[in-house]
Amino acid sequence: MRHARVDMSQWMADADDALTHLAAETEGAPLTWLGHSLGGKFLPFADHTRLTKAITVVAGSAYWRMLPTRIRWLTPPVLTVAAPIAMRALGYCPGAWLGLGNDIPAPAMRQWSRWCFDPDYMVGGMGGQERAAAVRVPITAVSFSDDEMITREGCESVHRWFVNSDVTRLHYTPEELGVSRLGHFGLFRSRNRELWDAMFLPHLPAE
Repeated sequence: MRHARVDMSQWMADADDALTHLAAETEGAPLTWLGHSLGGKFLPFADHTRLTKAITVVAGSAYWRMLPTRIRWLTPPVLTVAAPIAMRALGYCPGAWLGLGNDIPAPAMRQWSRWCFDPDYMVGGMGGQERAAAVRVPITAVSFSDDEMITREGCESVHRWFVNSDVTRLHYTPEELGVSRLGHFGLFRSRNRELWDAMFLPHLPAE
């Protein structure tokens, strides 16, 4: 991890490359972008003209004032003090230890930290408003009431970027889906795989 020099912009380019490869391999089949968290927010930065549909899962703004109360006031010192010190010592951000979900390469962490202090989040400094306005595929946006990292307000904020898309917002409690917990990552845990067909198949293109 300490040798990784990748940042979020490179991950966006990688996602676009994957979409280009998939489009070439599927020879005109309808394509749906399924993006979890950052993966959903990368949509404006990919060639979305290739897509028929997009589904985002807990893709919300991490602007610190929109974060859940439990972590809102801890986030600024983590991003401005703890993470920089850890990166100088280790060469990467120990995100799992700092409560950020996963370990993160230092360049990606520095870029993401800047976004977290911008009310417009990642679209603020990357020309993202224009890119998001160019997205015209229908979007289904899924969020969960027990997400420990992203709020419903944050998800709604991100999907307001897509001013020319038909956005369907679906907000669930774990009880509504018959499970004890979902949180930020839980939908993609194997224990919840029985939910996938019901969550995604109705929103995929029919052909």
